[in-house]
Amino acid sequence: MSQRKSREEMFSLVSEWSSGNETQREFCRSRGLRPSTFSYWHKKYKEAQDQDTYGFTEIKPELQSTIEICYPNGVKVHFPEGDRSLATIQALVRLF
Repeated sequence: MSQRKSREEMFSLVSEWSSGNETQREFCRSRGLRPSTFSYWHKKYKEAQDQDTYGFTEIKPELQSTIEICYPNGVKVHFPEGDRSLATIQALVRLF
């Protein structure tokens, strides 16, 4: 390799090699790369791919709203968001 290549250039070459059928030695010879240099960048490329896979992932919490009916005797009735029947809620409120 006559001049230094940037990280992006080397990653591009590693990606090109990965999608081809040449051995590393053949690929390096045809591109004028030192095999040891290519191996170094191949390792860095794999580490970068692993970081993308195992890095932090944004988690968005799902908020659930519920309706809670509290009776004077301490009994509480909870209705999750999907189980809201107006007729049922009205009947339970009228129990008091």
